[in-house]
Amino acid sequence: MDIAVSSFSAADHESVAQAYEVRRAADAADVPDLPDAGLGRFVKKLANPLPGHRIEWAIARVGGAPAGCVEVDLPLLDNTESALVDVHVHPALRRRGVGRALHAY
Repeated sequence: MDIAVSSFSAADHESVAQAYEVRRAADAADVPDLPDAGLGRFVKKLANPLPGHRIEWAIARVGGAPAGCVEVDLPLLDNTESALVDVHVHPALRRRGVGRALHAY
């Protein structure tokens, strides 16, 4: 299985929409009682990180189709030796190496 991982920013509207759909599907499977915050809030979080944080985003594609995404939150002011990594894989594509590829990236 060919897994391609690439970074993206808020300006890449196609990747943003694909990452949102992957995250929405993963959240629906993993935390079904948690309501979806919506695409608008997802875009705002991506475009406007908290002050003192740098956020890196990447999307994994299998055969050109979105399969997973990762958010890496890097604190810039304190706890700079730590990072918060949030990996999401579409439920239909789990157990195929997508999460490992995102983690390795």
